[in-house]
Amino acid sequence: MFGYRKAIKLLLAAGLGFSLVSFAPERVSASGWTSQSFTASEAFRTGAQGVDGWIYEDWNGSDYAPMAYEDSSFHAWQGRSGYSLIGWNSPDTLHPGTATDTALTFEAPADGQVSITGNVRKRDLNGGDGVQARILKNGTQIWPASGWQSIAYNDGVGVNHSLSVQVTRGDRLRFVLNRNGNINNDSTYWDPTVAYSSSDAPDRPEVTGVADGGAYASAAPSWTDPSGTTSYATLAKDGGAPAAFSSGSSITASGRYVLEVVAERTVSGNILSSSAKIRFSIGTGLKSRFVASEGYSSSTQGTDHWFYRDWDGSTYAPMTYDSSGFHAWLGRSSYALIGWNGADTVHPGTSTDTVRAFVSPMEGTVNITGAVRKRDLSGGDGVQARILKNGTQIWPASGWQNISYNDGVGVNHGVLTYVKPGDEIRFVLNRKSSIDNDSTYWDPQIDYQSGGPGIKLHYKHPSHYIGDVHPYWENGTLYLYYLKPGTFEPALVTTTDYKSWQPVALTRSGSAPYQNYYALGVFKDGSVYRSYYGNGSEMKGSESLDLTEWSNASSSYDIANSMTPYTAGARDPYVFWDADAGVYRMVSSAYRSNQDWGIGSGMDVSIALTSSVGSSLTSWGAQTDLIRFPNTGIPVGSAQEPEVAQLFKLGNRWYLMASIARQTAHWVGGPTYWIGDPNTAIDADNWASKTAHSLEGEDLAAAQVFHDGAKWIMLGWIPQQATGNAWGGHIGFPRELYALPSGKLGVKLEATFSSAIRGGELYGGVSSPSAEMGSWSFVSGAFSSSGTGFSIAKLPGDYGRFDVEMTVSMSSSADRAGLLIDKGATSPYGFEISLDKANSLIRVRRDTTGTGNWTDFSHIPVEAGDLDGTNTLRLISEGDILEVFVNDKYALAARIPKSLDSSDIRLFSSGGGATFGNVKVYGLSQ
Repeated sequence: MFGYRKAIKLLLAAGLGFSLVSFAPERVSASGWTSQSFTASEAFRTGAQGVDGWIYEDWNGSDYAPMAYEDSSFHAWQGRSGYSLIGWNSPDTLHPGTATDTALTFEAPADGQVSITGNVRKRDLNGGDGVQARILKNGTQIWPASGWQSIAYNDGVGVNHSLSVQVTRGDRLRFVLNRNGNINNDSTYWDPTVAYSSSDAPDRPEVTGVADGGAYASAAPSWTDPSGTTSYATLAKDGGAPAAFSSGSSITASGRYVLEVVAERTVSGNILSSSAKIRFSIGTGLKSRFVASEGYSSSTQGTDHWFYRDWDGSTYAPMTYDSSGFHAWLGRSSYALIGWNGADTVHPGTSTDTVRAFVSPMEGTVNITGAVRKRDLSGGDGVQARILKNGTQIWPASGWQNISYNDGVGVNHGVLTYVKPGDEIRFVLNRKSSIDNDSTYWDPQIDYQSGGPGIKLHYKHPSHYIGDVHPYWENGTLYLYYLKPGTFEPALVTTTDYKSWQPVALTRSGSAPYQNYYALGVFKDGSVYRSYYGNGSEMKGSESLDLTEWSNASSSYDIANSMTPYTAGARDPYVFWDADAGVYRMVSSAYRSNQDWGIGSGMDVSIALTSSVGSSLTSWGAQTDLIRFPNTGIPVGSAQEPEVAQLFKLGNRWYLMASIARQTAHWVGGPTYWIGDPNTAIDADNWASKTAHSLEGEDLAAAQVFHDGAKWIMLGWIPQQATGNAWGGHIGFPRELYALPSGKLGVKLEATFSSAIRGGELYGGVSSPSAEMGSWSFVSGAFSSSGTGFSIAKLPGDYGRFDVEMTVSMSSSADRAGLLIDKGATSPYGFEISLDKANSLIRVRRDTTGTGNWTDFSHIPVEAGDLDGTNTLRLISEGDILEVFVNDKYALAARIPKSLDSSDIRLFSSGGGATFGNVKVYGLSQ
């Protein structure tokens, strides 16, 4: 879990959307409809209508009309009258209009029985005359029985609705909000969930050839009918009428398309149906590079996703093309120009900044490169430049980048950032003091480096990344609570095998929780499930009877933080039962000072322990230090800050684990652990004297452990991009922890999952690799290099999602050996997965030039001598995620800046010879 500092930082970094419609992935399941749920806020997008079936409309008394996204003031979906809004301030917020009702609409994707649950309550409690709500199925009201459900102006608890209705595919459930008398203070929370309780409809058709949100030069979507079903399809272009479409037909005309494939089957004489809607475009091709000047058009905004605007300090406005004077795009003030004297030329305005904007057509990590340099060097006072992603500045770090009046060389920028469909990269040029001689070259380039294509086993919710995880295991099912990036609300997915994850809706009852993150680490107290979360001076409790509906616990369950000596409070509580001592324990991050929170200077933080008085959850002692991080003389930005600490017992020892923030490119960092003495109570051990050990590299963030009844398992999230701080990501593979004789922890891939993900054999070591460098011999399935230099041999073929395993034995003189991935396409060297014997490291890195210019993505230290002898090396590659397992003792996750959808695989050794035995490459299961 995170504290106020991180919450503020992430909210500021979240950015804002924009007004142009784009497409985002729609969830497509082939696992049946029963228990599938669709929650409005989870599907919310700033640039896409129709994600997961959710549509934004308003009603003027005679018709429903789709809203458009408004990015200049409300940053929300806006209807035809003032203040008719969805998503203003948060995805779960609606506001009625002055002359229209706001309608949040769900289009049913299949026939079946659905439950419709939710709560309508006021967000703004400061005045007005309240609002009115109702739910319609198509044109028929289904809640309340008649009239409107009134919500008083100050009703922060609200009214729940829970009803069950039969739907036919294509039916629209409309959640309608009316202003009552006036619209004063009418901001309202309403985040309904539609869940299928029963359905005999066929699974959604599985369409190949196009993906939702994709962009193609041409396409030929196709599908097959499973036994017992038939299908038909329609295709609509650029908002036109749908026309019949046949599987495998080619599409070549440029435009925006919506393909709907309907599957039908007959059950008891009734025809039941479901459908998949896929939105894609033709004309931009499978492009990964977008250059501003190449996309420049003198007649059309949006060509190749480039737009021309200006900024007056409060709003962005589209430019108009001036064909008579400047022959360029012209803004609202004089000389605000793009394309004057060349497609790569920009000029700031007298009172507005000039903005060239790129609107992302797809998800991925992008590299934003280019140079800003003066074109007119004859005078003036120069210009200023910066780059924003939506509303957040990403270059330079702050302020403006100054370009001198005579700087014809300029300043280069290279920024890596993650984007989703609809995000906007804005290149802003400012005049400084005057506009004299301010003509400037700026031709930025956007390169998509990764985006997770082919990621099927590393789970991410269809609508958002996975934040800090909090696992709870019961009766063969893992309930994985986690935090949503951006809103930091809890969410829940369940699994029984770590491969198939099922989102489960969480609900609240009673008064609102004190913080968004109200359900985190869960434990059972008799028949009640409990969870605690930080709230400044105390830890607040939540409780549930079924793990899905949560309410506030009585204040008697509060755990007071010891404000002396921890004057800056505490957070990240982990509460558990210590059977050895017969008491409950809580570990937390407790602060004597925290400059980020405005309390003291620097950061003085401890992992603290609190114990209950006896077995009571309503009586607790004081917090005391386990391990203190005073960070004396260290700037706050580099301070060690322990997060999501845990204590667990394995064998006869207690282990303390935490993620140390601010030490890595991704901020949160991998798990660090300390080993307790054998047969020693938690509060009798001297934790401050213990040595810190690494359990993973930096790319398994905010990891947590749990016991599944037989073994200890660790899960964490893999950051969503290779570099930089973007909170949340995909769930890493499950790791089993076990104690080594020394007391240290070993890590291996969980055995059942390990077998389940392995697909068919792609390479079996029969055909020999091709020697490319050094001397190689290939005898009886073993491939050996010799000599003292660098040796490389390429395995036959190229591979997408793959699982490669082998033994590696290095000579006494070799410094390292392992695998090179994507050497031919990525760089002269590629990505190196190395057993670095010389430095006692396992690591993933890249040399972009082949001359030692290394970028280290993730590494873990190993014990001296552990890489001598024969090692087992297993690498699993899926999209832009690599997972490495060595000797059933070490594990290493890494996010790299490219999706390896078709990659070569090479063996290498350095400094001496190595032998690679039993080399096998397998595919990965779905």
